[in-house]
Amino acid sequence: MKKVLFPLLIVLLSGLIYLNYLAYKSPKEDKIISQATTYSLTELDQLNLKLYANRKTAFQEKEAINNLFLHNVEQTKKLTVEIVEIKKLQNYSYLSDKYTCYSYLLELPSLDTHFFINEAYLTIRLKNGHECSLFIGSFDYYRKSSNLDLVELYGTRHPDFPALDSVSFKFNLAEEIFLDHLFISNKVRVYLGKSLASDELLTVILPAQNQISDCLVLKLVYQQNGQLLTEHLPYYLYYETWENPLNYGLINYVYLLS
Repeated sequence: MKKVLFPLLIVLLSGLIYLNYLAYKSPKEDKIISQATTYSLTELDQLNLKLYANRKTAFQEKEAINNLFLHNVEQTKKLTVEIVEIKKLQNYSYLSDKYTCYSYLLELPSLDTHFFINEAYLTIRLKNGHECSLFIGSFDYYRKSSNLDLVELYGTRHPDFPALDSVSFKFNLAEEIFLDHLFISNKVRVYLGKSLASDELLTVILPAQNQISDCLVLKLVYQQNGQLLTEHLPYYLYYETWENPLNYGLINYVYLLS
């Protein structure tokens, strides 16, 4: 009897070990990570949006994508965009998974007015009908207004978070202007309330933000000769982040692809 049971036990144990091996080797769930970011640009700019995937799927293949659009959660505001290209960038680790960064370069339609979505989503719809909707942060799209002669522009990053901490600018002016507000986005603005002379460098400390704000257009509202005017500071990369961008879990939105 023992001679019969022992080989059977060996077979059962071997089977369990093999099943565990198969479970360990089985494909991981496909995931995409988007990050809360302040997107702000004009009709002269293209939208560069980064997504992170733990495995390449059709959502990273330009030829597999039917259409893309930006929208609010209710889809009462919607903007269809055209995909120019998808680039594979660096690899990063997050919560014991490996992710590859993909850069989506998107062409925006021409609009006559300021279009904004305070809580914006990107929906990617494939040609096979599958789609995913990803939270991306805030989105502002301006019709460019530029009347002032900008001679200097730079910014600093917050030391503990990948957001713009301060911005400095200088104009060559024929006469003094009065600065009202500086808009980072439609939902984040800073009251200035001061006069600015020609070649005067102004540094503005920005409020704390819970979104990436590295590359964007800033809107400056000012008064000159009794008129309220708008100046769009150019689309500009204010800082670069060299560490793992997925380290900031607060801004990561992880989606499972079905």
